[in-house]
Amino acid sequence: MKLMNEKATELNLENTHVMNETGLDEEEHYSTVEEVAKIFQYALKNETFREIITTSSYTMSDNSFTVYSTITKNKRKYGINLDYVEGGKTGTTYDAGLCLASIATSNGVHYMLVTARAPYNEGPKNFYDAKTIYEYFINNYSNQFVVEKGEKILTLDTLYTKDDNVFFYIEQSYQKYLPNEFKKDDLKYEYHGEKIITSKMES
Repeated sequence: MKLMNEKATELNLENTHVMNETGLDEEEHYSTVEEVAKIFQYALKNETFREIITTSSYTMSDNSFTVYSTITKNKRKYGINLDYVEGGKTGTTYDAGLCLASIATSNGVHYMLVTARAPYNEGPKNFYDAKTIYEYFINNYSNQFVVEKGEKILTLDTLYTKDDNVFFYIEQSYQKYLPNEFKKDDLKYEYHGEKIITSKMES
């Protein structure tokens, strides 16, 4: 636990404190959804960890038995369509309810989600919570081109030069995750610099 609490301090998790290795309810053992998400994000940088949580099943080397991830088992058992979910980890305690930390990919966008406090005795509510949230963003948001390479974004007048204007173009395209109803025409550009380009040198 000492190392875990030291890691929490290192990650600036002010509302996380560990009292046991299992995650079961205990006095002074606590965290928040936001800080669990930060821990999850940190853990995903470890390739071994990522491989483990995205593996749907694993058969022992002697073929004695196969283990399945809780993500895979619940999707099959309840017929939940979560094909975009790549993997994750469930969690359940009396105080925290049904929880789920998961990652997903859809239309080239990578997602990470942590949910908690889903009620008991009503089926896999943690999975339905995740499905509702994921599909809201999948259906309503996407990577959109804010500007595209070669697009002209600024024209400046000139003085004492051969050409009347100088044009500025985007060097490379830029995308941002935005609502689907985003319209480039609504964008406003701000330029802070010389208003007129001149070749005349001031002494």
